[in-house]
Amino acid sequence: MWLFKTFSSGDGSEIDNLATYYNEFVDDFSRRKIILALGEGNRQSWFKTRKRNLNRLSNWERRAFLASAKCLPGDEASHWYRSILPRLDVLEVAVVKWAGKKT
Repeated sequence: MWLFKTFSSGDGSEIDNLATYYNEFVDDFSRRKIILALGEGNRQSWFKTRKRNLNRLSNWERRAFLASAKCLPGDEASHWYRSILPRLDVLEVAVVKWAGKKT
């Protein structure tokens, strides 16, 4: 995460590299860290285009996505969280509640 976080704190080009790395790395560990770094980098457009495909992600990627989607603009994150809450498992609900407090 520290390595990917260095990319997320710079200008847009470093964050764009993270999106590229997400497509290159297929292991859950790397993808989870990249998702968290993209959220830390406030990459709203990346999350907007992928939030409908949440169920296609592995468990750990999905939880990272839920935690990081709090970067969505305005009330979009809270409305989206409410709409998917009934379909989430217990751990994912806890992640959403934690993320909701951070928005």
